Amino acid sequence: MPLCEKCRNIFLNAEPSVDSPQSLQYHHLSPFMLASSAARCELCALFLNVLLDSIFGTNSLEHWFHDDPILLRLSNEGKSVYTSGFGAGSNISCIELCPRLRRFSRFLQIKSTLKLDVYAQLGSLAITQGQIGAWNPRTSSGSPGAHALIKWWLETCHTSHQECHLTISGEMIEDERAQSQLPTRVIDVGPPDGSEEPRLIDSNGRTANYVALSWCWGSDPKRAPPSTLHANLEERFNCLPFADLPKTFQDAIVVTRAIDIRYLWIDAICIIQDDHDDWAREAPQMGRVYQRSRLTIAASHAQDSFQGLFLPHPDMPLPVELPYHDPLSRDSSTQQGSIFIKKRAKENDRQPSLGPLGKRAWITQEWCLSRRTVFYTRAGLVWCCRCLCSTEDGHILENPGIIPHWDTIVERYSRRSLTRSTDKLVALQGLATELQRARPSDHYLSGLWAQDLPLNLLWHGRQRLTATPPELRIPSWSWASKMGSLTFLKYLDNQAQICLGKTDILDSKLIAECQKKVLYGFAEVSHHYSPIFAMFHSDDSIKALGFGLETDGICSREPRWRSRFIYAHIDQLTNEEDRSSLDGVDYSEKLAVHLIMENDVSPLGCALFDSGSIREGSAVFAIPLYRRRFLIQNDEGENETMSIFWGLMVRSYERVGVDAKSFERLGIFGVFSDVWFDGVLMEKITIE
Repeated sequence: MPLCEKCRNIFLNAEPSVDSPQSLQYHHLSPFMLASSAARCELCALFLNVLLDSIFGTNSLEHWFHDDPILLRLSNEGKSVYTSGFGAGSNISCIELCPRLRRFSRFLQIKSTLKLDVYAQLGSLAITQGQIGAWNPRTSSGSPGAHALIKWWLETCHTSHQECHLTISGEMIEDERAQSQLPTRVIDVGPPDGSEEPRLIDSNGRTANYVALSWCWGSDPKRAPPSTLHANLEERFNCLPFADLPKTFQDAIVVTRAIDIRYLWIDAICIIQDDHDDWAREAPQMGRVYQRSRLTIAASHAQDSFQGLFLPHPDMPLPVELPYHDPLSRDSSTQQGSIFIKKRAKENDRQPSLGPLGKRAWITQEWCLSRRTVFYTRAGLVWCCRCLCSTEDGHILENPGIIPHWDTIVERYSRRSLTRSTDKLVALQGLATELQRARPSDHYLSGLWAQDLPLNLLWHGRQRLTATPPELRIPSWSWASKMGSLTFLKYLDNQAQICLGKTDILDSKLIAECQKKVLYGFAEVSHHYSPIFAMFHSDDSIKALGFGLETDGICSREPRWRSRFIYAHIDQLTNEEDRSSLDGVDYSEKLAVHLIMENDVSPLGCALFDSGSIREGSAVFAIPLYRRRFLIQNDEGENETMSIFWGLMVRSYERVGVDAKSFERLGIFGVFSDVWFDGVLMEKITIE
């Protein structure tokens, strides 16, 4: 099928741009004219396919799109790359298709941007001149070409990326000067030609490069991997027959051999699974294993050990070929190669963190600590190191292994699943240990850092939380005492004042000088979502507060309480992993949110309970942690100061032998009052 004139001229005198309105091109005057052209032009047909694939429930263009022009932008997405090694470039890597939506949730007439990938053959003139910033993808992740690409990535990173030679704490990894010390046991995969069967070996402290596997155990007991037990340990030291291993393990051995590395670490094989003592020794070392591996292989889109690494790519329309004309040539009308445009794979297929492996809690530290990782996604290979995260065809992605602030690590970790709840803190211990080396003046305390207190005490659930096993003895003030998706309060700024006096932590007990006031009246309102406690403008006026309270500019004295929650978390989530992770939260277990009442008439604020229940006859106390003053208008229209308090709700421990001033955490609260804690004396209490 030929191309229409508009499609033939897309790349003539094109300059890549991400945000500039001047870079937009008019392609067709409406979606309906695009649909008409699609019958005669294969690129217009591809654009229409992408357009229709983006709408929900109906293929009606009239239902979703305005009768406005279809705009195009040639983009490098601000971060596409191609050089002889790794580095920043400014080459075109995608086309952004910009129709105008008729509706989208509560927002009206916003522009939707749909992306198609642009690439050329590796080594072609379009690539070498820097006009195109992505190249042809491979048809199989298990092909010799894919193995060669991994080897090239690995060697380029090793020789060019000084940052990837270091641990998080800045220690030089010895394999960059010599080789790493092997884990306690590893799989000897044999020579690259596969002429020898793999076998398990005791490393006995020897040094060598090795690969670590990050993978999903799966939820079906009938598809459990063939683990190492005391009964088969000696047999595996003699031989680990390749044919008896599940597909993911086989593929990992194939890749390890192909990149000329002799040793592979897989936890199910290298840790004796029915030996509690061996597990207790090896589990805390897992962070070190991933950090010191030459490479981590991640089976990001395999449900279990039997699916393998080399998954079939999703079915896509054939790419459309356009002629490439050298803009530097005197005869710019002569074709000098080709440019290809293809439909972009869905984010769930191309983003490593959106596969089944991304739902597993252990991967939080595996990915953060690994210095180099190759992800096997449904859409192809993704390389991530400390300096780059790139698809196999040159598109840059957000690195799932970049270490954000600790509260963000905890939020992502809490949304992921643990097979054994007893691993709640163990599964982060390796990362915490390494971060402790990076912050030697700080102290890691049951999942929190001393220098982040009291701010990081203000966590709450996105769903109703459940308790971790009592034998773990995790204090109630730590997020790790609960199972379920949680978040930290986001609305504090540098104007908030700390209300606590001297604070200390001894033997996992939080000892604080604080005010303590009984909460008498509650009005329960359960809902799927959690409330906003406060948001501020730069002029110190409040924008939103508590249960459904929303005002603009300076607050009125009588806040208006609406009948529904305002949910802010979706607006805060900035990357694909965070946005998609909301799908995994079980909101059927509703949050228990209560209004804090004054004289059973006026709501003062809201209380958010961790586990959703208030025991009859049990006194609930409010302990303020922060106070934020802001402006309101009085009845005469004059400005005056008001306050909001945030803090913990606690109740007395009702156990024999426990000090009368010992308490356990119940949740958090926000109160809108300037005088509520006036006259309440400071006292020393213990929260366990």
